[in-house]
Amino acid sequence: MLTLFKSLNILSSVKYKISIFQWIEQALKHIPTMTVTEAETYFKTYTILLSKIELEHNDLDEDEEKKIEDPSTIENVDVR
Repeated sequence: MLTLFKSLNILSSVKYKISIFQWIEQALKHIPTMTVTEAETYFKTYTILLSKIELEHNDLDEDEEKKIEDPSTIENVDVR
């Protein structure tokens, strides 16, 4: 799994973003037993966890509603 993230980091854009398609391609390359559906699920899970961590680090008012993006609409994720 570590080699997968190293590879994703190398492929990422200037802003360290990686697309779901790049994620799936690299996941299948580095973990041959993984299916496309599993790779997509890992991508969506990773983006949700990353969103949750970012929300926790933001100083939001308690009255402000906290939302995590719908994983089906996320196309890029930060892989730093």
